[in-house]
Amino acid sequence: MIKKLLCIPAAILCCIMALTVGAYAAAVNKIELKASGSEAKITIDFPQAAAEEIASMQISLNVKVNSDKAEIEFIPDDGLSSKIAESRYHSDTGVLNIYLAGSEPLFVGSAPLSVGTVKISGSAVSATVSIAEGSVKFVRGGELIKGEELTDTYGEITYPEYVTVTTEKPVNPSSGSSWHTHKYGDWTVTVSADCQKEGERTRTCRTCGRKDTEAIPRTAHNYIQLEYRESDGTTAGYTDYICVYCSETKREFDIVLGDVDRNGRVNAIDAAVILRATVNKTDLEPMLADYNKDGNINALDAAAILKWVVGL
Repeated sequence: MIKKLLCIPAAILCCIMALTVGAYAAAVNKIELKASGSEAKITIDFPQAAAEEIASMQISLNVKVNSDKAEIEFIPDDGLSSKIAESRYHSDTGVLNIYLAGSEPLFVGSAPLSVGTVKISGSAVSATVSIAEGSVKFVRGGELIKGEELTDTYGEITYPEYVTVTTEKPVNPSSGSSWHTHKYGDWTVTVSADCQKEGERTRTCRTCGRKDTEAIPRTAHNYIQLEYRESDGTTAGYTDYICVYCSETKREFDIVLGDVDRNGRVNAIDAAVILRATVNKTDLEPMLADYNKDGNINALDAAAILKWVVGL
């Protein structure tokens, strides 16, 4: 009996440990890059890292410049607790390695770690900056954690898309003139289009934050057949349809020779349409308008329709 009672706390403790490990592994970790002019700010958010008291780390960035005259510099954040903040840019590979080390924990509480900024210098130069995936390394005590070990310990890591930094100066942003080549991210749908209204989507320039908005055309109606009625002698047969999305209806008449206005009847109005088209030299459908079947669409077809209407 005593053994059974002792097993209960042990089982509870195991469950708590399992839940803790599960929550630990499921943590959402992300690295952010935010560009502003010639600088790109680096922020690292690892919610569980504060508990580990990590005092040293390394991260690498891919910095692709458009000119060999561009100069790359890393400026550490003023609030860093690290005593050492070193960086080295390898122009042959375009890789910028950043190393932080000290005696105090880098991560404090749940706040993201502001690492610093990458700055480009030079006349009319630009560069794309991205985080090298798998480059983050933590030193926990005397243990180096990197690659898959880092993911197993802290959970999946979300990496940002590349950003663009530039030393180009704006002429007058309010005038709408472009002072650099915009580097847009993917489109994001803000308003979905349907068969009754247009939609809208936006995208943002990674360099200057300019938003580009574009209309999404209305979608086509999705009609299904409601009813078909045969001709009653005076009106052509027709089919009624309804849109499954907005319930709009439409009626399509069977093709009847002489019914050029497609209203299901042949009358004086059709003759008038033919005469107007003849004068204005506009086209009509031959299979409907060539009432006398002579291969031409002219006043003779209108006259033939009028004769039929009055019963001649």
